[in-house]
Formats: sequence, C-alpha cells, structure tokens
Amino acid sequence: MDKIEDICEVLKQQYQGVFSTPKQEYKISKPDTFFSFNVTNYPSLTTFDITTKDILDAAADLRPNSAAGPDEFPAIVLKRCATQLCIPLQLLWSASLLESVIPDTTRSARITPLYKGRPRSMPKNYRPVALTSHVIKLFEKIVVKNIMNFLEHNTLMNRGQHGFRRGRSCLSQLLEHHTHLLESIEAGLNSDVIYLDFEKAFDKVDHGVLLHKMRNLGITGNIGRWVHAFLSNRTQVVTIDGCVSKQSSVVSGVPQGSVLGPILFLILISDIDQEVKTSKVTSFADDTRVSHSIKDKDDVIALQNDLQSIYRWADNNNMSFNSSKFEVVK
Repeated sequence: MDKIEDICEVLKQQYQGVFSTPKQEYKISKPDTFFSFNVTNYPSLTTFDITTKDILDAAADLRPNSAAGPDEFPAIVLKRCATQLCIPLQLLWSASLLESVIPDTTRSARITPLYKGRPRSMPKNYRPVALTSHVIKLFEKIVVKNIMNFLEHNTLMNRGQHGFRRGRSCLSQLLEHHTHLLESIEAGLNSDVIYLDFEKAFDKVDHGVLLHKMRNLGITGNIGRWVHAFLSNRTQVVTIDGCVSKQSSVVSGVPQGSVLGPILFLILISDIDQEVKTSKVTSFADDTRVSHSIKDKDDVIALQNDLQSIYRWADNNNMSFNSSKFEVVK
C-alpha cells in the first residue's frame, strides 16, 4: 500500500492541476489605483459600516458542529461566545476592510478528499472538501449581504440566474423553463434544449477577469480592494488521517468552502448571455441551459449562433466547457 504521505502529494497535484493560467492582460498590479474610481454609470458600492449586530447575526448562522479550518478555531466558540467576541471581531474586520489586510491563516484551506465512486486508485475520483476559517466566514457573510443587496437593488444580476439568490431556487428555474416549453407548445412549435457543463467551473475562475467585472458593476473602493486581497496569496493543503501535504498556491478559482465564493462566481457568469440574440439562457450557479423554440431551419441556425456566442464568452473569460457532459433534448 502506498504511504499516506505519497497519497497526499498525489491528491495535492490533482487538485492544483485544475487551476487555469491567469490572463496577463487582466492582471491587477496596483489594486489601490484600480479600485479608486467607478468606470461605469452604475451606482457604486465602495464600503460599508460593520456593527456588532452584524457580527452577532453572522455568528448565529454558524453551525456549532462545523469542522474547524486551518486556524483550528471552533465554530461553537464563535457561536456561544458571540456576545463577548463581537466587539474585538468588529474592530478586527473594520480594520481589515479599511486597510485591505487579511491574516494569512484565514486565506488558507485544508482539503479532505471525499471518495465519490468508481476506481479508488484514480485521484480524480476524490472530491475535494475544503475547510476554511470560521473567523473570516463571519465577515464574509457581512460582505455577501452588502454586495447582494447592492446588486439586487440595482438590478445588476443576471435575470436567468437562479443559484445562491434569495427567492430563487431549483424550483423557480424549473417553473420558468416549464412555462417557456408550454408557450412553445401552445404556439405549435418544438423546443430544442442544450444543457451545458463547465469544466471545473469554480476552480478555473480567473481572478483578474472577475475583479474587472466587479469594478464594471460599480463594486470599488475598500470593498474591491478587500476582495482582491481575499483572492490573493491563497494556499491549500491536503490532509488524510493526520498527514498533511506540502502547501499549494491557489492561482485561480473562487475559494471553495468559503461564503463569498459562490457570489463571486455569480458575478463572473452574470454576462454569459450578453451576446445571445434569440435563445433563452437560464442557470443555476454553473449549470446552464440554453433553449430555443424551433419553427424552421432559421431557428436552428439562430440557436447555433447563440451557442457560438456562449463559447466565445467562455474563451474571453478564461473558462472552458466539458462537452462530454453536454445533453441535448428535442
């Protein structure tokens, strides 16, 4: 049997091998300058005040039995001692937001491999379950609340996105799709539906591309600089039965196991249908469906053109599709 140390290193190589190579033209070398102004006519979100109530509300959402991250700080302590800790935590994260400085221990992840089936000897058959610091998760909850309120209030989210949004779910996406199909049937038309699959979508997010989109949406100032710091210099290790791999640098992706990660992904994918002309595009996080009512050959061509525009979007955003998992329903 292979040594546990060797298995850790093999899985470390597997998990770091999925990262994308960042596009140099989107590299942000001076975040202070980059986030110092709003480049669009949208309203802007630059900062927010952090109150002890924000800390208490975030702590109340923690699951007391959640496993600790690399800093070994238990969730149950934050939850049960929230009243005593809320003021120091408020001071900590207020300073962090103002200065864009984040403790290194809160930017690391501890990965536990979870077997998902098929041959056990294949590293790709182990899903990485990432554990991150509960201390920073408290503040991430506050950041998410402010960013989402800003995006939703100003109608800056993609209407077809149903994942990680209040009032939207798998059910709302299903109902919308069902309505679209019924309308086609009532009009005497067929419908072609293509289900797309991104390859390692959350791991391949190009940080530079994401941060440019945040600024374009009006998320600048202290918040933009803090998110840049949050994504920068991240690390991860693989742990199995107490054995820990060597450290890996996380060069792309939204941090899995974090609270902020899913919302950052929604920002990245928010303009996926920007060049789509006639098809209907809906998503639940990274699961994307493209549908089109079909009357004649022109509709088939229109659907194909829209698919090509989505492929161009993927290329421009440093993302890639896993075509082996595509599905077509006619």
